[in-house]
Amino acid sequence: MDQDDDTHFKANTPHGVAGAALYPIMNAADALTMTCVMLELVPKSLPFNHHPASVMSLCRTAFESASQCIWMLSPSTRDQRRKRAAGASMVGAGQKSSHLRVELETHDSGKRVIPEPYLSGMRDHLHFAVEERDRVASLDRETDNFSTMVTKAGDWLSANRPVHLKTEFDSVDLPAQISQQYRLCSSFTHGYNWGIDFCLNIGDVGAMLSEAISVAIFVTESAVALYEAQATNPESPGRAKRYPSRIQPTIEQYTTLFA
Repeated sequence: MDQDDDTHFKANTPHGVAGAALYPIMNAADALTMTCVMLELVPKSLPFNHHPASVMSLCRTAFESASQCIWMLSPSTRDQRRKRAAGASMVGAGQKSSHLRVELETHDSGKRVIPEPYLSGMRDHLHFAVEERDRVASLDRETDNFSTMVTKAGDWLSANRPVHLKTEFDSVDLPAQISQQYRLCSSFTHGYNWGIDFCLNIGDVGAMLSEAISVAIFVTESAVALYEAQATNPESPGRAKRYPSRIQPTIEQYTTLFA
């Protein structure tokens, strides 16, 4: 990963390959953490309310974020990993500059007032964001929508099944399972009611939540393992291990793919 982020690439992207891949993992982990917090607070007796719409939406966040990391880091060539990191950075830089423009336009049109020193700071930030976007635009880039990233992540995991989850997922059609859960979770995120057609009783709700959460954890753990496999030098064991020890076998498995 250090070699992915050579001087030229780091100078022309906001966070390099390492930073572009790390934040989606953090986002996915936070979504799963809040899922845990939410479910710990639900009533333990009737009437139950496990907030399925919120849980499924958080699982979708984990699917998309972790899949983006896997999509970015799974290519075997350094050139393609850089292209995908640059593509993700380009999307982020474009969205940031667009956000700042909208904020400043509301001030300049008199619809709201942004006081100093925040106004000058936002104008400077927009200038920097445009420069950032222009630097990334000079690089070769590859982008995909999130649905495609989820599909490609599922395909890669099917070909490189995490050994720490062999018991749970060894006989499962991973691409189909991930795609199915992603679309079901998306129905709740976008407010479509077709997802509840599969919930005729509390047992159906429990099964739906259980499967979505388990697959979201699986994809997120796999993203962590893939990141750590590329970020850890096997000859330098001093790197802090900020991940569950249960995924260590998969990290070692993936290390052999990129060593």
